[in-house]
Amino acid sequence: MSEIPNREKNECGVQVKNLPLPVNFDADSCRLFFGPGVVCKETSGISSAQMRGVLRVHDYNREEPFYRFYAGVCLQEDEAQLKKHHLRYDLIVVYAGTAGGEYKKTSGHYHSISAAANGMPVSYPEIYEVLQGHAVFVLQSCGTDGEITDVAAVQAAPGDKLIIPPGYGHATVNVGREPLVFADLVSDLCKNTYGQIAQNHGMCCYVLKEEGGFALAPNPNYAQAPQARVCCVQEYPRLGTARSIPLYQTAARHPEWFDYLNHPEKYMDVFMRLS
Repeated sequence: MSEIPNREKNECGVQVKNLPLPVNFDADSCRLFFGPGVVCKETSGISSAQMRGVLRVHDYNREEPFYRFYAGVCLQEDEAQLKKHHLRYDLIVVYAGTAGGEYKKTSGHYHSISAAANGMPVSYPEIYEVLQGHAVFVLQSCGTDGEITDVAAVQAAPGDKLIIPPGYGHATVNVGREPLVFADLVSDLCKNTYGQIAQNHGMCCYVLKEEGGFALAPNPNYAQAPQARVCCVQEYPRLGTARSIPLYQTAARHPEWFDYLNHPEKYMDVFMRLS
């Protein structure tokens, strides 16, 4: 486990909103600072050098940061319990601003396969939670023939929690004026795959800055993708995503509620009602 330098241990910034952990966010550096007793297993930063292949403007040549990723964040006292249930909680900061008219975003990915359900491969699901800022989560499902079958642009505000069903690729876009801080909860057995999204220069739609909001522009590298439906997050308290309760708090107290993140093949009827 990589150690977080002392200068990044809760020495500046303000407490991250909606997060029941002593973690501060410094707006000047766009970094998180961890307080006593908080574990963070790995950190990484992604800049335009790594993002050019998935941007609408492929030759965007201004070098600037896009997002920072903090993997395996938890209280030391919760570490063994989360590990026992194969759960990993991460924090991500997406910078504000645009690149070539497109809002800054994460690169986008699909998930590895968990198991088969009725002879069909099932990939791991995931939960996203907005802590501060405003996001659009772009989701796209891919059929067995490689064609996109469904596209959604999901608007989310602080407190919103989105369950990403199996089979959906996803990217996070910061459509606000301030940095976006969000969390994810996922099986620690899950791996990210980037192939299709990287090959097609991003998700099947780009989120562009527009007066008073955003606009969706189709990615021409996807031949027959359906038009994206714009929607809002739905609340599912029985799946551990009650809007009023922080995701980390639920995961730490009731990790067994998230068995569907490790064994999605057992819950396909549930996921069918979500998509």
